[in-house]
Amino acid sequence: MIVVSLAPIYAVAEQVYRSVGPDGSVIFSDKETPGSEAIEVKEVPTVTLPEAPAFKYQEPRKEVPLYQKIEITSPKNDETIRENTGNITISAAVAPPLRGDHVLEITLDGKAVSTGSGTSVSLENVDRGTHVAGATVTDSKGKVLGSSQPVTFHLLRYSIQHPKPANPAPNHK
Repeated sequence: MIVVSLAPIYAVAEQVYRSVGPDGSVIFSDKETPGSEAIEVKEVPTVTLPEAPAFKYQEPRKEVPLYQKIEITSPKNDETIRENTGNITISAAVAPPLRGDHVLEITLDGKAVSTGSGTSVSLENVDRGTHVAGATVTDSKGKVLGSSQPVTFHLLRYSIQHPKPANPAPNHK
């Protein structure tokens, strides 16, 4: 560690002498030389700093979300829906209700199928298979304010590629 003292050197000696060299330079020394004069050394002022306050750790403030609940309420996760026409309704719940310029976007398989203040959308002729629905609340600038967990559901539809069997299994009672 390097210590730098800004106090003049004569402040640490008991007695300091001042003399002028042959070239006119002023020389300070703790040893008396011919032609030197004693200088009165004043005590160096000191300052006592107040005790530093103890550091108190504070947990970072957690941002409270504007919406405590954004979820797909219908269909339920992993639900199987039998609908030969492929017509389904996706419903969402938002609490508290949408504010000001906030909008709810309902998605099916990652594509927006509804954007606005409505909390449900009816879709027609949805392909059979497994689908994922979701909901996201955004402000007018497109900033995402919250999203639902994705909901996976399975849509079963009759297929003309799989005709009914010619001889159905007998019904035993």
